[in-house]
Amino acid sequence: MFPPVEIIDQFRGCLIGLAIGDALGAPVEGLSAAAIKQRYGKVTELLPDIERQRPAGATTDDTAMMRCILDSYLALGDFDPHDIADRFLDWYRRDPVGIGLLTREACENLHYGYNFERAGHDAWQELPDNLRLGNGSLMRCAPTGLLRYHDHIRLVGESRVISGITHYDERCKLACVAQNLAIAHLMLVGVDGLLDELLEFIEPRNTVLGYALAALPQLGVRELRSSGCVVDTLQAAVWAALYCDEFAEGLTLLVNLGDNADTTCAVAGALLGARFGVAAIPQRWLDALGEAQALDDGARRLYDLSEGR
Repeated sequence: MFPPVEIIDQFRGCLIGLAIGDALGAPVEGLSAAAIKQRYGKVTELLPDIERQRPAGATTDDTAMMRCILDSYLALGDFDPHDIADRFLDWYRRDPVGIGLLTREACENLHYGYNFERAGHDAWQELPDNLRLGNGSLMRCAPTGLLRYHDHIRLVGESRVISGITHYDERCKLACVAQNLAIAHLMLVGVDGLLDELLEFIEPRNTVLGYALAALPQLGVRELRSSGCVVDTLQAAVWAALYCDEFAEGLTLLVNLGDNADTTCAVAGALLGARFGVAAIPQRWLDALGEAQALDDGARRLYDLSEGR
């Protein structure tokens, strides 16, 4: 049995956990598991990003885009997709680290005056199907799961719309809904019944995502894929939230898979943080994360907003 966690500490754990996962995975992004083993042995710490010449604890687009959503909610006190799209565009114009293909195309459309709905749709329409399933909206969606943890109708609607600003594909939208339903379930209930709830929502709506989630009880870490595909990322993150007994255990297992490690760990970090709370995050990782205090403050304010304060 795990001790009960206060919901405000789950808010803090979720947002900080996302950034921790991002910072943990960024230095090994693009490396295979074999290359990580050869270079580092086993990654257990936040390392400097040698390729991009960035210090240990530096985050990437995963955290930056999450903060765009968070800051919009906090500034306006409610949901405004126009404002979120404007914040994405402001961020894009600052030459961000790690931006993905679909996000870049959609932000280019925003730059040329497209509204938030058309920007994502046209970026999606211009790409072949194998490039439409990026995980760039999944990595950033956690603020909605937190703010709407007790209002699933708004959680579903806002998750879909925010995904669609850059990732219009129905599978991307549904993956964001699943991630945010998981965050809400972890805060309200814990892991009991989590997979059943996700399957009840996803299976009638998409067979690919449904199959990926239904397969989880039969999978070990070696069967997980840390790719840029939204289906693989959701599967790996939910697996970690269900079957790992510690925050650090889950992220350490996933980061050493390599490949798209920053986003896989960011999504998993949000779920693990929502499950275990901020106190479960190793202090040495918190100390290395430069954004920890800002995210902690933001999480507290988002909690107050969720409670109508």
